[in-house]
Amino acid sequence: YHHLWTPLGRKHLYVDEEGGESRPAEQLSGGTREQMFLAIRLAMVKAFANNNVELPMVLDDVTVNFDEQRSEAAVETMMEFTREGQQLLVFTSHLHYAQMFQKRNIEPVFLPLRTPGSSAESTEERRAG
Repeated sequence: YHHLWTPLGRKHLYVDEEGGESRPAEQLSGGTREQMFLAIRLAMVKAFANNNVELPMVLDDVTVNFDEQRSEAAVETMMEFTREGQQLLVFTSHLHYAQMFQKRNIEPVFLPLRTPGSSAESTEERRAG
């Protein structure tokens, strides 16, 4: 989709398909819609940066509904985003997602698993990358 838009005065998002046909974002698959929302967030932070407003970006399991190919593409896009100087924190509870960053020499930080009644000294770990 090369064009996203919303009618003036309305709160509905539309996408234009290759042939020029428009359709509401609600008709996209969940993974495609979430991919689009990630792209919008990245574009907004970049637009702020272009106006000398630097914001950190914090993402929490944004690719949970992506297939492997889309997750890999999202990780590559995020890596490119950080090469341009953007600060990015990515949280996940999915090992395979953290490993996508590890393959790119980004070491995840392991957080202790906190469950009701557990102590802070728990030896179990969660991954954040």
